[in-house]
This record gives sequence, C-alpha cells and structure tokens, in this order.
Amino acid sequence: MLFCCLACIEAAAVEAGDGVQRAIDRAADFLIQTQDHQGIWTSVSTHEMGETALAGMALLAAEKPATDPAVVAAARAVRQRLADEPNAYDTSLAIMFLDRLGQAEDAELLRQLGRQLAGGQCRDGSWTYLLERSCGISGDNSNTQFAALASWVSRRHGVENDPDLQLLDHYFRTSFDQSAGGWGYNPGSSATPTMTCAGLVGIAVSQGANGRAESPGGAVVRRRAAAADPIARRALDALGAVLRSADQDPAAAVNSDLYFFWSLERVAVIYDLKEIGGVDWYRWGSRRLLRGQSPNGEWRGKSSSKHWPFEQAVGTSFGILFLCRANVAQDLTAAVGSGGGVGEPPPGLGGGTPIIGRPTDNDAPPPAAATPPVPSSRARVPRKEPRPQPTPGPSVLDPF
Repeated sequence: MLFCCLACIEAAAVEAGDGVQRAIDRAADFLIQTQDHQGIWTSVSTHEMGETALAGMALLAAEKPATDPAVVAAARAVRQRLADEPNAYDTSLAIMFLDRLGQAEDAELLRQLGRQLAGGQCRDGSWTYLLERSCGISGDNSNTQFAALASWVSRRHGVENDPDLQLLDHYFRTSFDQSAGGWGYNPGSSATPTMTCAGLVGIAVSQGANGRAESPGGAVVRRRAAAADPIARRALDALGAVLRSADQDPAAAVNSDLYFFWSLERVAVIYDLKEIGGVDWYRWGSRRLLRGQSPNGEWRGKSSSKHWPFEQAVGTSFGILFLCRANVAQDLTAAVGSGGGVGEPPPGLGGGTPIIGRPTDNDAPPPAAATPPVPSSRARVPRKEPRPQPTPGPSVLDPF
C-alpha cells in the first residue's frame, strides 16, 4: 500500500514537472564541463563529429542560446570536421544540429550535406555507415533512422529526395516482422524495441514526404495520422507491451537503454501521442531518468540489444532530449501527427525552446550563404588518417 502511494506521488511530481528542469540543467552543465578545448566531445572515438552534434543539439534543447560559448564551439568543430566524417550517423546529426542552430552561413552547407546523405542510400532504401551508393544491397535500421530524420530535415533546405523516401517506405514495409510487431537491426533479424522505433520513424517520414509531394506548392498538409497505418498501429502496440513489461521487471534491459529512450521520444512526438499502447511514455521515461541521474548530472546506461555502455555526452544528451521532448521535425508532426499536441513545446516540463520548437511549416529554404561552406578563414583541423569503419559486433563500441 505504501509503495502504491509513493508511486502515485512520484508520478504526480513528474507530471507537474517537479525536478525535471533541475535534471535538465544539471545534465547541460555536465556536458559543458566535459567539452574539450576544441569544442568536441570524445567519449565515442568512432563518432567524434556525431557525438559533438548530438551534444550541441541537447544544449539547444536545454535552452542554451545559439550564442552560448559551448554551442558556438560545438558548431565550429562540427563544420571543421565534416570532410573527415563521411558516414551516416555523423552527417545526419550534423544536419539536425545545424538546422536547429539556424545560421544563414550554414545554408549551402546544409544543402550539400542533404545531397550527400541522399547519395549514400543503399539500393533497398536503407543506409549503412559509409555514404556510398556502392554500399551494397542493404544497410541497417540504426543508421537508417538517423538518415531518415535528417532526410526530412534536408527538405527544408531545398534537397529533393522524394524517390529516396518512397524507397525508404518500401524498405520498412517489406522488412516488418508482423509476428513480433517490429523490426530488428537488419531485415530478418529479431525485432528489438529500439529498432521498432526506427521503423516507425521511417514510416512517418515517408508518409510525410508523400503528403508534401501531393500538396499545392509543396506545402505540408495533414494526411491521415501515421498512427492509423496498420503496420504503425501494430508496432505501437508492441512498444506499449514492452513498456508495460518493463514496469513489472526493474531489471528489464530497456529501463537503462538511453538510445531507446530517445528513439521512443522521437516516435511519440512525431506521431503526436500522449500514450503508446496505453502507456504514458513520458511519465514512464521521466521517472527512470530522474531516479537514475548521477550526482554530476550525467546519465549512463547500456544498449539493451548490444549491452554496450553509453558514457558521458551520448547518454546524457539522449536523456536531455527525452526530457525536453525536443522535436526536431515539428513540421513532420504537423503533417502526420494525431493532433494530441504532444509534438508541441511542453509547458512546465523543461522543453520547447524557441530554437528546437521553432515553427517549420512551409519553411522556405534559408538565405543563400554569403561565403563558401568552408571558407579559408575557418581554421581546419589536420586531416586524420582514415579510420576503419565500424561494423556491428562485440568489438565495436557503437552506442547508436
């Protein structure tokens, strides 16, 4: 009885936002303290630029202004490293970060990155680590969900990628595991909660692109809610079952899988859902994040599928973005959401800054850049020796 009462009090506190903003502020302070003198975060050596873009996006979500020294340094570092990081994770996160930053100087750079991302799509509609058309027949769903969301963002900057997103839709629909209600890391592999979120993101992006293509003047129009799609509905039900099961089992792996937390948040805000499979997803995750934050503001956890640890900037950024409900695709929510208002900036819960939550319906392409994407006045870091590209396996720390 006492446990039930405490649980109710805790749930009410989360709903009211008590402690959430404090947790976000502590996490943002941790990120700033762990940024190095070059403006980067390096707890993941294979995705230096992507980790920096992710942390920069988290700082913006935590209401750090674009002029904050940590954000400025992160943006400078990302721009400097773009030529050295031609892979899907890093390029996708750079697109999302620079788009949220909203600087006119990045206009042409964003267009170039969007075209580069489109050019790296595999023949079946997925993406893998390297952005090359010769990537082979199929990639993986983790790279693909980042690339799918960044592809949507790229459309704001004049990148024409309708065929790419139609192919993406076919890829996810034909690789769906109906019996499990989800997707695995690769087509044919066992479904996991995080990769099921990846598939749901892909379905929503494809549907949103179809809506824009059919509307007068290319404007976003609201189509049938993505959650009404039979495949999406089945996958959302499966996610709800995962959340309910984790509530009954404190040792469940998803309880500390911070990549799953952000994947869940992305699905919920894009689909504009307060509940997933009958579970209040925000309350579910917020309670865990508030209990699990380290005294220094960091969040740590493990991938539920690979059992690799999230450390420093990666896990902490995922935690901030979840708590802020940092919708990087608010125009996608406008096109395919269920109308629940969840994809809008949430008052009193630590999210919805003017930068992350800025209106993007009918965004015109940004002003043309006045200078080349990488002007000579920008200091370039020395080009690194080519690193072996990571492949899935126990010897690779890939938190994504």
